[in-house]
Amino acid sequence: MMHRMIGGVILIASFGAAWLMMDFNRFKQTPLDLPEAGLSYTLEPGTSYDGVVEALRERGVLENPLYMRLLGRLDGRAGRIQAGEYDIPHGTTPETLIALLVSGRVKSYSLTVIEGWTFSQLLELLAGEEAIKSVATS
Repeated sequence: MMHRMIGGVILIASFGAAWLMMDFNRFKQTPLDLPEAGLSYTLEPGTSYDGVVEALRERGVLENPLYMRLLGRLDGRAGRIQAGEYDIPHGTTPETLIALLVSGRVKSYSLTVIEGWTFSQLLELLAGEEAIKSVATS
């Protein structure tokens, strides 16, 4: 009688573990709930991986933050994310999102400096750009 009960518990635990693995694998390959135009996300310096997951959950992008945390921690990529402004395209999966945040492929901007401009004119141009944060002043 006891052997049957132990066998039943092991069988139920095995089915539960198999279901969790299948659900986790489905999560890794299912695109995130992003707008058609994608999402621009700024990862501030010092933000933890859990902070990123929480911010994406608040925006309604993640269906399962627990799985996202687990995915980043399983292979150690959670500690290697890089700060910057990212364009996350529609159709991005959790796997590709982590790869993007680790790669550091951030959005870039171009700025044209016209020959003959003074330093003051350059500072005026930079002050008018929203994408550029000022750390030095004139």
